[in-house]
Amino acid sequence: MSDNDFHSRMERLQKPTVNPEAAERQFKLMLMNTRKSAIWGIWLILIPFLFLLANILKETFGWNWGISNGFIEFVARLDKQTSTSWLTPVIFVLLPSIAIIINFLAIAHFAYNKSSRELALTVKLSWKNIILIGITMLMLAVMALYLVSEHAAHRVLERYD
Repeated sequence: MSDNDFHSRMERLQKPTVNPEAAERQFKLMLMNTRKSAIWGIWLILIPFLFLLANILKETFGWNWGISNGFIEFVARLDKQTSTSWLTPVIFVLLPSIAIIINFLAIAHFAYNKSSRELALTVKLSWKNIILIGITMLMLAVMALYLVSEHAAHRVLERYD
């Protein structure tokens, strides 16, 4: 094949067309990068984690350390005072829930196809974020179980007094 034949064949080839509307149809959402969201997630669950750890050390192992007892009593005082009673649901429910949402949005990517009306969800396998989501969900479950058991114990004590 000569150079002239090659050039003439290349000139006769059809050029691909680009549809700019197809690129506009995709909508990708990423709130934060995975490293920042993992760091924020750790900060948002730090106080509930320390509270659960202090309770586990005290109740399971019988360790009455001054730091853990002081922390548990501090949280109990916050809950008993009417001016600060709103802090405990914020610290133990709202902040961990925000941590779950932030970490999920950091690893989730959404693509919307307008013509077929489809929403595609892609999850990036960032293990630190996935593990943090799992730990936070477990903490919320343990916290819910703790709150239910404490409420039930107070009801029983009120009934027998």
